[in-house]
Amino acid sequence: LRDLKTAQEAQRLIMPPDEGEHGGVRYAIRQQSGRFVAGDLFDVVDLGSGRIAIFLGDVAGKGIGAAILMATAQTHLNASLKVHNDAAKAVTEVNRYISQHSAANKFISLWLGIFDSSDRSVSFVDAGHGHWLCITPGQPVKRIEAAGGIPLGIDGDFEYKADRLELTPESRVVLFSDGVVEEPGPEGLFGLQRTIDALEPCCTVKDDVAALFKAVRDYSQTPDSLADDTTVASIQFA
Repeated sequence: LRDLKTAQEAQRLIMPPDEGEHGGVRYAIRQQSGRFVAGDLFDVVDLGSGRIAIFLGDVAGKGIGAAILMATAQTHLNASLKVHNDAAKAVTEVNRYISQHSAANKFISLWLGIFDSSDRSVSFVDAGHGHWLCITPGQPVKRIEAAGGIPLGIDGDFEYKADRLELTPESRVVLFSDGVVEEPGPEGLFGLQRTIDALEPCCTVKDDVAALFKAVRDYSQTPDSLADDTTVASIQFA
């Protein structure tokens, strides 16, 4: 119990505000610790000149060990982004560090994107994460196919490459941890389709986060005690 409380406090301390706007990018986020903290990480890094880096990751494992790895990865990602100003270089560097300084069975799935308000583009790396969607008004909620790469901590020599996404002024990128789709309920896991259905009626970043969290909590039938760490974030150009 003490380890659980320590891990939860570590998450709270390094989590950014629930909503904000930086350099022409608007976001909303909500996070709820699970019964056994698994180490979700999220951060917003202002790189200047209208470029904002946002990442969401999920550490394999539970408890204080996962929380320490989560905090370490978040700190190094933040620093590496400010040095390199490049999504692929930052993820490659942090992967090398995590691979050298964590146990063989510890790894992190990660989505990291640099939002550039000058041309409404996103340069992103999906390192074994996959839990994200793009919403454009008037179109179906969709998944984006990307080259991606393996989770951090598996192969320190892996070289990540960035993909590129162009957004319309109204488009939103919704990121979530596996705690969303893997939340158990009366008909099995919550899953991707219920995630999409929850987001279909939404119009703003705050709506996305609120609606998806409500849907997961309602489905779980134990809204105050979700099975895993659950994080939802929505981002758009302001």
